[in-house]
Amino acid sequence: MTATRKPNDAATAAHERLFPGHVSTLAVTDPELIAYFDDFAFDEVQRHTGAVDERTRLMTQLAAMIAVGAVA
Repeated sequence: MTATRKPNDAATAAHERLFPGHVSTLAVTDPELIAYFDDFAFDEVQRHTGAVDERTRLMTQLAAMIAVGAVA
């Protein structure tokens, strides 16, 4: 049996800061997908946004989702 992949420490810390105590139901059914997603969304994206503060980055992400109709 193989070990379940976990998000890296930076992604875990950022996820906990933004969503304290939240465990996705998808994390229970597909933990490997959530590990890849958390690493991307909560670590890689944040490392590559440079000097943009967290509030501005989150507002920009929300605006982009609204613009493409991802949020109803």
